[in-house]
Amino acid sequence: QANVITSTKSDSQLVADAKADLTFDKIKGENSAEDQITDRINLIYYTSENVMISWISSDNNVLNQYSGKVTRPKNGAGNKQMTLTATLLKGSITDTKQFSLTVLEESKSDQQAVQDAAKALTLAGILNGQQQNSITSNLDLSTQGSDSTKISWSSSNSNIVESSGSV
Repeated sequence: QANVITSTKSDSQLVADAKADLTFDKIKGENSAEDQITDRINLIYYTSENVMISWISSDNNVLNQYSGKVTRPKNGAGNKQMTLTATLLKGSITDTKQFSLTVLEESKSDQQAVQDAAKALTLAGILNGQQQNSITSNLDLSTQGSDSTKISWSSSNSNIVESSGSV
């Protein structure tokens, strides 16, 4: 003889409980926070009490409401603010819960970061206020660029200028 366990809760209570239990932590997947979405969202379709959940994404091109797949905006396009709405259904009882999410733009490639750091290097910045034909104090040779790039220097004549910028 099999035992069938049925809930003594009403559909209304089951939907309310499911809504309270449906938190970002339950759907976050590998993401760390609602404002730092970079990876697939783990969409739940049924709770243990058979409350059905359907999803609507405010931008299905960024967050697919069927698979949870995230497509990040290209680097430079900016982060994408969006809303993911869960509709909970049991019998004839429905309720909704919204999640405000920020999908982060793609990171710069290493090549783009190096190019940007190289563009930021200017002769005026290196000369540190000195005239090009009258250098009497050390040069400003930064070793750290934007986007955590590292800059190294070499001198063709270290008797005049060392790779550290010492004159």
